Amino acid sequence: MSDEKAEYIDETPVKGKGKPSTLLDMLQVELRSRMTIALDFKEKIDTAKTDVKKKYFRKKLLKNNLDAAKILTAIENITQQKAQVFENEHAPKEKAD
Repeated sequence: MSDEKAEYIDETPVKGKGKPSTLLDMLQVELRSRMTIALDFKEKIDTAKTDVKKKYFRKKLLKNNLDAAKILTAIENITQQKAQVFENEHAPKEKAD
């Protein structure tokens, strides 16, 4: 069951067409993939017939969600860095007298 994400990866970038070109695009694609996997695990939990299988899928869902949280944190950090760079580049310049 370690190859779940391989079947879900959507390589459509957030902007434009083709493969993801930036780290941010790749992270967003991976996050979308993790969300799809989470839905699949949720469905498997709901349809599992034994408590052992439910526990197994809950554990997989938890690990997947932790990985998704790490990806989301990375996206947030990159976005904050880009915002800081933009702010620094467009800040009004002080005149030296």
